[in-house]
Formats: sequence, structure tokens, C-alpha cells
Amino acid sequence: MGTLEEILGNTPDIRILDFLIDNARFDYTATEIGKYTGLSKPTVLDAIRKMLRNNLITETRTVGRMNFYALADNDITNAFGAATLAHTLLLSEDMVESPEKIVGIASKSRIPHKEELYA
Repeated sequence: MGTLEEILGNTPDIRILDFLIDNARFDYTATEIGKYTGLSKPTVLDAIRKMLRNNLITETRTVGRMNFYALADNDITNAFGAATLAHTLLLSEDMVESPEKIVGIASKSRIPHKEELYA
């Protein structure tokens, strides 16, 4: 179970978003997303359509008939990334004694995207 699932519940959209946040450096096909999240391809495709409309993911490329998707780089996805980081830090033993550090780290966090890593 991913961090967003722990916070927001276990829905297909959250499972996919959680997976893409954890793997923001890469892009994936709907089949791959289904494989790694345990969701059926029709469920993944339905979620992808909703997430594209809401600018949570982007279509990065097409190879043959396969479309690849990745986490979008915007304020909303960065806020989700910051929330997962803050939640993880909150649960770690080292940070329990100083929650003010979590707020500082999470407010400055941003998910690195593959374009930045390979530029």
C-alpha cells in the first residue's frame, strides 16, 4: 500500500497516482500501470482519462499503438508529492520529535521529473 492510499483510501485513481508519484522519473503504458498497481486495463484506462482531463498525468509519447503516461508537473501533483513526503517523515521515528521540520521539508519539496533528470 502506498502513502496516498494510507491517507486518502484505496481507489483505482489513488493507486495509480501513488504509483506515478513513487516513479515520477519514468513513463508507463496503461498495461504497465495495471501490472504494477494490480488493476485491470479497463479500470486503468478509465482512470487515465479522468486524470488527463484533470491534468494529473500527461501523455508523454507514443510508440506504435502504445501511449505512455507520466505524472504531470504542476502545483497539484507537487502538493500530492509533498503530502506523501510529509506523511512518510511523520511516521519515521527520527522526525516524530520535531514535526516543524516536516512542514519545512514538505513545503519545499517538488517531485523531480524525467525531463529535468536527463537534460
